[in-house]
Parts: sequence; structure tokens; C-alpha cells
Amino acid sequence: QTEHTMKVFVAIITTDSLDTYAWVYHKKPSRKDIIEHLVEYEGHCADFDFYDESTNIIIDETEIL
Repeated sequence: QTEHTMKVFVAIITTDSLDTYAWVYHKKPSRKDIIEHLVEYEGHCADFDFYDESTNIIIDETEIL
């Protein structure tokens, strides 16, 4: 039996208020993509520029089975 792996990108997002999210993407997301998703997800608590200036994002590529 052959093992099938798939590459994914895991984005770890930490906001100014220390909310932390881990989102998985099939394609490598841009910082802009992640910030836009964050603005939608957080219920528009703040605008794009606020999140862009105050949010830490780490993107790691990994393989999953």
C-alpha cells in the first residue's frame, strides 16, 4: 500500500488581543488573504489596516497523510 501525502499551509494567526487561530490552506495564502479572512471572521471588530499592523502571522508548509 502506498502512502499518499498532501502539502498544506498552516497559518498561525495571533491578534493584538492574543486571540490565536490556526487555519489550513491548500495553496499558500498571502498576508492580505489572511487579514481579509480575519476581518470577516472577527465580525468586523476593526478594519483591515488595524489587523494588518497588529497581527502576527506565521505560515508553515507541511505534509499530511
